[in-house]
Amino acid sequence: MCPICSVRRPVSLALLTCILPALLLAQDGKVTVIHVRGSRRFAAGEVIAASGLPVGAPFSVPALDAAAHRLADTGAFSEVDPRVIRLSGGVILDWYLADAPQFLPARFEGFSGLDRQEIAAALAKIPLYHGSLPLLKLGLIRQVQAALQKLLEDHHLPGKVAYFFHFQGVAAITFFVRH
Repeated sequence: MCPICSVRRPVSLALLTCILPALLLAQDGKVTVIHVRGSRRFAAGEVIAASGLPVGAPFSVPALDAAAHRLADTGAFSEVDPRVIRLSGGVILDWYLADAPQFLPARFEGFSGLDRQEIAAALAKIPLYHGSLPLLKLGLIRQVQAALQKLLEDHHLPGKVAYFFHFQGVAAITFFVRH
């Protein structure tokens, strides 16, 4: 009996007619619909952009795994649970997410030669950045650090961008230029 469609067939025939097409369908096709559920902090478009697996992208289990890791590595979510519905016309992807419990505001010090608008424009390109950063993982923090470093380099300004966590008074993550 075929374990997928419950039709009685010899095992070799079941592999060819039921299991093999199901495995191929799991690897092939395009993402046709994406739903994002559970996040109160981020819009669906931001989550999809951060995942790197948009509607129309080729679907594969490795691509889904990489997208889930990208989201988890940001630290913006305490839970990342992708669910897939395979249809003959493509794949429906449901992201079930739980926002990280604690975010700290980002502050910027010592970025002479750059104005706040230039910094804001550079950081606006980071899909899950809203002026605060998750405390538990460094992925999103490192994306902000890399964007700021690129901004320095684009303006031919010296220094390396670093950051520290500040917990006295108002807790924050402060980015600064180390010379």
